[in-house]
Amino acid sequence: MKQYFMALGLCSLGLWLGLGSAAIASPTNNKSIQTVFDTSALKKISFNIDAIDANGLVGLPQSQRSLMYEFCIPSDTPHTTEIHHIDPTIQLSRSRGRIGCHPNEYLAIGNTHNPQWREILFAIARLDYVRQINDFFGE
Repeated sequence: MKQYFMALGLCSLGLWLGLGSAAIASPTNNKSIQTVFDTSALKKISFNIDAIDANGLVGLPQSQRSLMYEFCIPSDTPHTTEIHHIDPTIQLSRSRGRIGCHPNEYLAIGNTHNPQWREILFAIARLDYVRQINDFFGE
């Protein structure tokens, strides 16, 4: 148990110092499950992920909704295949979007209404070719 708290302390210290990533192992089993905190990926997400609950919803209990987000990806088959492998529900468009995709890019639109929303969002943010992820307002 002491080793777990030491690892947790080192993780917090690494995040506080602004290091690229840190990992901690779960003390509850022997499979050495790791949670990776990638601060460079988090910087790409322009909205408050702490406002999103475990079900991927934001807002007051009587008016909860999923959060939609947008980002740009290169408009070729390998990149679209990779994005749809991460989340098959991502919608692609030739629109520039508010984010301002270039002519050789697709506007990609996703949402958080998924039990794995956090893993999906972080997987997208870790991609080198994704520069930023913003709220999508669909106007």
